[in-house]
Amino acid sequence: MWAKKLQEFYRVFTPDELDEMRLFLQSPFFNRGGMAQSSLQLFDLLRSVDVRETWPDASGIYKTLFPSTAPVSGKLSKLVSYQTKQFKQYIRIRESENPTRQSAPLSLSELQFYRKRGLHQRFEQELRRLEKFYEESLSANQEEMHLRFRLANERVEYYASRNKRKDDLHIPKLLDRLDWYYLFSRMEYALAFLAQGIHVSLPRMEIEHLLADVDALPGESSFLNIPVVGVYHSMLRFLLRKDAASLEALEGIRRKLKKADAHLLPGQKHLLFGLLRHQVIATVNRGNQAYLASAFEIYREHLEAGYLYYGKKITPSTYRNMVTMGLRLGAFDWTNNFLEIYRNRMIGADHPEEVYRFNRANLFFHQGAFEDALDLLGARYDDLYYELAARRLEIKILFEIQSPLLDSKMEAFKVFVFRLSRKRLPKIQAEGNNHFIDLLRRIINPATLGNTERIEVLKKQFAEEQVLAERDWLEEKLADLR
Repeated sequence: MWAKKLQEFYRVFTPDELDEMRLFLQSPFFNRGGMAQSSLQLFDLLRSVDVRETWPDASGIYKTLFPSTAPVSGKLSKLVSYQTKQFKQYIRIRESENPTRQSAPLSLSELQFYRKRGLHQRFEQELRRLEKFYEESLSANQEEMHLRFRLANERVEYYASRNKRKDDLHIPKLLDRLDWYYLFSRMEYALAFLAQGIHVSLPRMEIEHLLADVDALPGESSFLNIPVVGVYHSMLRFLLRKDAASLEALEGIRRKLKKADAHLLPGQKHLLFGLLRHQVIATVNRGNQAYLASAFEIYREHLEAGYLYYGKKITPSTYRNMVTMGLRLGAFDWTNNFLEIYRNRMIGADHPEEVYRFNRANLFFHQGAFEDALDLLGARYDDLYYELAARRLEIKILFEIQSPLLDSKMEAFKVFVFRLSRKRLPKIQAEGNNHFIDLLRRIINPATLGNTERIEVLKKQFAEEQVLAERDWLEEKLADLR
């Protein structure tokens, strides 16, 4: 296909951006030379057709652009290459001047122009204004931290160019702002990495070294006074706590998040609130039921605030998490209403009805309607974790109704997990599901019933399992043995 790179621009540009692009090509400042008029004509030709559906034939375009001349090899290719470069130039200008990318009317190129041309008063006035803006700013991201560093660098360059050896070149502040940018970026990337903690090991030592570097900043540094920086620092400490079961620590980080909420950017909220939810759910799944009510409250707060939404919809995993917590706390009426309200408000589910049916089956199970629950379970699920949860729910139902199919279903589940663990299922998830079957087998073993010694050994094994699927249900069955 001819002009493939140019075609990509026409396909991804919005109508408004294409309108701007035409203004760009009409400007003799940006579009000049022997191919200027031909480039504008080519643009109008390509804009007049739906390039997303079909790309015009090269020969037809050539004849329209150069009707009275004999074909010249490579002429159209040169024009296409010229216009491709113009698109790239437009993108660079548009992205660098886009006012939505930064909260201050900052143009470093303008500041550098004043410095290099010797307009000292203009330079100092603009530099002081921008430094004041960032000193008073209560929001920050990596780009802004980098701008703070570049502003400090401009001041150093300015004083160095005046070559007054007795003057303070402001290098200490430059190094300070470099540390800010570096440490802020490391903290943000560390939190993003920890957000994948369900799949990877926690790099505790590296995070501890990072926190030590932040703590080693000079006492007069105002780095931690920036709200997002303070919250990042607190969240990292919270995630690395050895006493992860501390409800006091949980409430402390929740208060800090609420206090900083107005100064956090959407992406930062998504990262921090997601980490908080993951941490509290993980703690519940490790057997600390004291966290359950707090976890449910956090999820409900985030749902009402819209933090769980993607285009006003929620994911199937969020749907199941909220249903599971509601059921564990016995909030059946709330769960029933939630099931219906968000039944058709799910994103990322190829078959949302099967997601709804599984969660409705889980509600029936907790209400003791075992047969009704069994009737709603499907044979297969698109989502791997729903497939695992459905198979576990089926096993729990078969246990409750004392079905002769229980043993065969348990064995099939072990084989299923084994096969998944070789390619698709993270190790920690495989362990949790395997421990579920192993403990259930010991519970239903006839030799366990009424055997105090075996029950005590089983209780000890149960308490030692850090990763265990269906922990709360197994705990109930274990208690029934006594």
